[in-house]
Amino acid sequence: MIAILDGECGNTQHLARSFDQLGVEAHVVDAIDAIERAGKIVVARGTSLPRTLRNLRDRQWVGPLLRAADEGRPILGIAYGMHALFDVSFEDGTHVGLGLVHGKVGPFDLGTHPAAQHFHIPHQGWNEVRWSSDCPLTAGLSPGEYFYFDHAAHAEPLDAADIHATCNHGIDFTAVIRHGHILGVQFLPEKSGDAGLKVLANFAAL
Repeated sequence: MIAILDGECGNTQHLARSFDQLGVEAHVVDAIDAIERAGKIVVARGTSLPRTLRNLRDRQWVGPLLRAADEGRPILGIAYGMHALFDVSFEDGTHVGLGLVHGKVGPFDLGTHPAAQHFHIPHQGWNEVRWSSDCPLTAGLSPGEYFYFDHAAHAEPLDAADIHATCNHGIDFTAVIRHGHILGVQFLPEKSGDAGLKVLANFAAL
């Protein structure tokens, strides 16, 4: 069973319906014992990173998540859920993350180049994702697939080997990470059509 940690936004239920469409048993959970029993865990997108982290801590989900990571159970972070996996974030202040992936999260800085005026923040909409290495999440997909994004910050893994795929919005940024059995996507797979469903199916198959 896949446990989807309730991100307290409509996307959580949309995500559950996407797994259901695939015939995968996945449930939005609240109870700690349900997380402990789950074979895989999804840290869903919340309404902001501070609220996502506060939600994890207030509901006492951090311990079960860290134990799942130690046990080698696959964990997928989506959008703010992926940001929460990192050491620290500088989006909307300074926030200490779970430290499951070493690195930081920061806001887009497009600088003063004239082309920057063509790239609005937040980055919302469909965009091309590119990769050149194998990753279970993108198996069966071709580099150059389009996915749906909605974010104002991006993750910067300390180890470049953790970066599986990138996208460009004025600057190249990390779109997919993989650190062993810890995975994350910046895009919203539940809003990304067939390509997004394939990513979810690949995670379910791990």
